[in-house]
Amino acid sequence: MFLFLRTPFLSLPEKLIPDRVLTAIMEYHFKSEKCGLFCFLGESFKITAAYFKKGPGVYEYVKILKDKTKSNELRADVLLSIYNQVKAGSEVEKDKELYEAILKIAADKQEHIELRLRAFDILKIVKNNDPKVKEIALEIIRNEPSNPFSSVKASATKLLAKEAPGDIDLLFDLLESDDRRVSANAEDLLLKNYPREAYWRIGEIVNIALDKKLKPVARAGAIGFISNLNRIFGGVKENQEVINALKKLLNDEHGGIRGITADVLEEITGEKYEIGTVTEEEENEILW
Repeated sequence: MFLFLRTPFLSLPEKLIPDRVLTAIMEYHFKSEKCGLFCFLGESFKITAAYFKKGPGVYEYVKILKDKTKSNELRADVLLSIYNQVKAGSEVEKDKELYEAILKIAADKQEHIELRLRAFDILKIVKNNDPKVKEIALEIIRNEPSNPFSSVKASATKLLAKEAPGDIDLLFDLLESDDRRVSANAEDLLLKNYPREAYWRIGEIVNIALDKKLKPVARAGAIGFISNLNRIFGGVKENQEVINALKKLLNDEHGGIRGITADVLEEITGEKYEIGTVTEEEENEILW
């Protein structure tokens, strides 16, 4: 077993080693620092069994993903392996048990952040339009608390663009988010996937900018979004409703809103606008 573990197997090119064996070896590596003689013999046996066993093998992805007693490093590596397989064309959604395990990790607030992000990465590239994925994403965005040190909510936003007509409405709703990373991702997805549709609905974006019930960061994001649409399509200068609404914002009580509006109007019209004093706090409030 020692020779099997140390010499022939680990020297083989990775592409020749079955996935279940690679997974077994991964777990051995995570245990190896604290692995005594009996542990070593047990792990060697498992690796050997994984190599010779037909069918799913001793180590199955589903069992590892469901088992929270396994190390986060091992479970993260399993998710990375699945991601690479999906990227190469594997249809993970056809394995219902495995797909459900990935969905559960994505939705579980108690899971380690890295595991959830890797589950999101898989779900983003799965070639289906599963409503469960969107339900999970919206639940995370709407109900999980904002955390400046976590990108979970921002990453969940990216699960909402799967080329379905309803996605546009969902993304427009997220433009009002007080988490700038969420609204910025929504803008990015609209620009990449539905730019013309977003341009046709520029009036709704103006309404977000005018809505004083929303946080300054959401309103400022909408103003910046108008600027991006103008860069792509032009024509905003001739849209008097939009220009008049933006000019109205030059008198907004929030200095940050006045400042970004003046910048956007200057870019669109070529004219400079006076906005009065803007405090550092107000500048920060439109950024985060």
